Amino acid sequence: MLQVGFITPYRIALLVLIDNFCKFSIHDSLLPKLAIYITKSILNEEHVRKACSEPSKKDIFSEISNWSDEREVIEQTLQFLEDELTAIETQHHLNVFMDALKPLLDAEPEDEQDKLKLDKSSVMGLFVRKCRIEYATLPFDQLQHVFQAYQQFLGGVAGDAEFANQDITTHWISDYNVAAFLRYQAEAIERTGTTNISPSVLHTYLDKFEKLVPPTNILRQVRYLNYTRTKEYIQSLSHLHLSIDMSLDKGVNVQYALLHLGIMEYKFGHSFNALSALNDALSAARSNKDELCLQEVQFWIEVCRKNHPFNEFSSYTDDYLNNLKTLTRARNLLRNGEPCRYVFELLYKSLIHIIMNDIQHMDRAQFLTTSLTWHRYGNSVLAKSYLNLANASNDKSIDDIEKTIITEANMASTHHQETLHETNIKIYILQLQASGNSDQATNVLDLFTKRYQNESDFLMGWRQTKARITRQMEHKRKLNLIEHQNDLLQITIPPDSEEYFIACHDHAYQLMLKKEFERALLILDEVHDFIRKTDRTSQLGDNLILQATIHLKLNTPSTAIPLLTQAIKVAKSSFDAKNYYSATIKLAEAYLRLNQSAVVEKSIFMLESIFPKVLIMKLKHLESDLYLTYAKALDAHCVFQTEHVILEYVEKAEQGFRDLKLVEELLTVLHFKSLILEKLKMTLEKHKTLNEIRNLQQKKAQ
Repeated sequence: MLQVGFITPYRIALLVLIDNFCKFSIHDSLLPKLAIYITKSILNEEHVRKACSEPSKKDIFSEISNWSDEREVIEQTLQFLEDELTAIETQHHLNVFMDALKPLLDAEPEDEQDKLKLDKSSVMGLFVRKCRIEYATLPFDQLQHVFQAYQQFLGGVAGDAEFANQDITTHWISDYNVAAFLRYQAEAIERTGTTNISPSVLHTYLDKFEKLVPPTNILRQVRYLNYTRTKEYIQSLSHLHLSIDMSLDKGVNVQYALLHLGIMEYKFGHSFNALSALNDALSAARSNKDELCLQEVQFWIEVCRKNHPFNEFSSYTDDYLNNLKTLTRARNLLRNGEPCRYVFELLYKSLIHIIMNDIQHMDRAQFLTTSLTWHRYGNSVLAKSYLNLANASNDKSIDDIEKTIITEANMASTHHQETLHETNIKIYILQLQASGNSDQATNVLDLFTKRYQNESDFLMGWRQTKARITRQMEHKRKLNLIEHQNDLLQITIPPDSEEYFIACHDHAYQLMLKKEFERALLILDEVHDFIRKTDRTSQLGDNLILQATIHLKLNTPSTAIPLLTQAIKVAKSSFDAKNYYSATIKLAEAYLRLNQSAVVEKSIFMLESIFPKVLIMKLKHLESDLYLTYAKALDAHCVFQTEHVILEYVEKAEQGFRDLKLVEELLTVLHFKSLILEKLKMTLEKHKTLNEIRNLQQKKAQ
């Protein structure tokens, strides 16, 4: 891949046009349009900023061919320009051409009176001066790259972001154009929140740029901004820190780094973290006397504080209002997804104030907020307990009663819960069972409307909740095809989080052990596409390997082989040794399942090449898999007739699975061991092995 800077083949072509414009070498009728075209091409570089591409020679000639209806004039002009462009045949000719541009900027009169002189401050003059300065400062190797790229430009190749579609040996890329493209994308995302390129396509562009151009701060900045579009907090924060490190190394003041950190935290809804970073940026800007940054920081601080109407340090003289303020802050923290320790700190503080100051009419609000908090953070037992306390309180606020009813209905329609006690105010007659039945949730709401007929007419919360539950009952989600535990998984664990994907993987593995292969593949397929678009390469490898394992159990090795090949590539690119060796072992097993003698030796070679590396890792599960697969490969190879050697590897695998207490894998080893014992005519050992298999299967059935 050729590397060029500001001097690109397209800009050399513009210089050729400028040179012939100044020499009046073009037909007189085309000179005004040529001047307009050159000026627009210099000033308007939308193609570079929006698509990281430049027009090709064909595009230039196509534009010129529309300037006149006189075809003879157009054909003569195009042929003349073709000769002028191709006249630069060597590196020396290019050097001579760049030197020959100097007289165009010379203000002193010369012998050539028929040549137009460019004003040094004009658009063309500034462009020519910049090109000559950039060309004169290029190192020798980059001069060669510029010339080679120019030759490719004459052959029809253009600098384009889609360079992966062309042969990498016959293409070039401009560092200057890439930087301009990235600056435009960063400004567009910061200004509007989006850009003309979708997040997945822009992510692919950035991966390509990272491999082909030197690492720059703007590339990291666009990466973190692109992750803010897809709401991926960890990746965005990681690349922002990398961008900050590169910026500080280049002398950028720390207040701008803290400002970007505060803005990013605010975009993810972390108002406290954002205010903390912005306050630090405010102090740094004041110490550095940076007025512009100070104004920007103060603006973002005001934006963040709009989400916190109560000042943490202000207080009321009335205990009831003080406690209400504390509960309101706890509710806002819960809504913004702040760490749970801050929420519970405020809730405990409020409860202590209620008890110490004997505050009336606060019990239901306190218990209900605490119940919602535990419900949000996944502890259904405590959530249920505080909800019972809220139901049993003597406060008669109809709004609080409505919220209690809605909470109860939500918990009934989405969670497995304990049964509820009948409340003191006799709202509930029906006790909700632990089935998570939406019909029971609607019954609770109906009971509420019957008990409070007049008051419920003026309330909207219970109506919205009932409509939502009814809609959920009518429109089954796709994930309802999976068993109810997976539905519960999506509710209790934040979606698209690392814990969510690990839990999905474990659930699919358990379904595989239960021989529910179709459901397991459905779960893995559900999460595969999202994992593939992110940087979770380890989880992508686990996903592909488990899919391949299931296909091997379904005896479809031809489907498993592409999955394992992709898993090996992913593991290799992410330096994931465990997944690399695991996928290699499974791939060798898939080749053996093909029952083709040509691939048996290939399997043996693959396994032997990773043997010492796997043993060094000291992972018993991986070692046991390797021993078992290697024994199968030796057994399938017609040259090897040493069953005793095979039996030795099988016993090593058996011991490993016994130590790990993996029943499914142990059964597989024992089945294969019985076949080897039969070949060795060890009848007694074979019967012992079969008895053990029978016992394990019985225990597993129980």
